[in-house]
Amino acid sequence: LNMKTIFAVADFWTQLGIAGEPMVIPAQRARDREYVQTFPGMMLYNQPTELSSLARHHSSQTPLPENNFNGNNNSRYVNPAFDRYFSTIPPAERTRALGQVINHMTENLNMMGMFYNAVPTMIANRLSGTVERKGETASQLWNVQNWEVR
Repeated sequence: LNMKTIFAVADFWTQLGIAGEPMVIPAQRARDREYVQTFPGMMLYNQPTELSSLARHHSSQTPLPENNFNGNNNSRYVNPAFDRYFSTIPPAERTRALGQVINHMTENLNMMGMFYNAVPTMIANRLSGTVERKGETASQLWNVQNWEVR
């Protein structure tokens, strides 16, 4: 997906006045965590958008030399004010806190969505058991062993 998208995104940014030269990182170099995490430019990542994936933006997930560049916070954005939204929050306050997280992300642009991948799935209304865990979508067909026909 990145290979197909990188040139279109670079062209779009050039039209906006942000000059850049698209570069495809070779597979051998892509495994070099230090190189990838200290790359001097923009990186195009395919990231999950589920609510549960917000925790990957916590500073503890930042790839740094101290942790051998391991972690899922690819933007390497670190801000204690942002981290506090990921503390234990009583259920009644979670929606308000989520609004603050989204507001922080849009104001500080620590992550910028370019497009979303659509995964259309058709499932007969006679089929049950397609969603095993809270928050999982029916397009995740990994639990086919739990399906039943009514």
